[in-house]
Amino acid sequence: MPDKPKLPAKFSWIAYLESDRQRRVLFDTHYPFGSHYHIDQQERVIFSWDSLDKSLDLFFQKVKERFGPFAQEIKEILK
Repeated sequence: MPDKPKLPAKFSWIAYLESDRQRRVLFDTHYPFGSHYHIDQQERVIFSWDSLDKSLDLFFQKVKERFGPFAQEIKEILK
């Protein structure tokens, strides 16, 4: 069996509603898909890993689109 390709980073981030965990934004990376995200129960969307900052920006952008502007407030707290 061939070796798995090395991924540029390993991460798993999730934002969800406590009242309905199926409403979520999930970002992760794993073989064989690499970096990708899921919105709710939709198909995964592959994205290109450029940097941690760009990936976090994309995560918070998708959280804001799904759940509203509080995502920006959380992003500022985490900086």
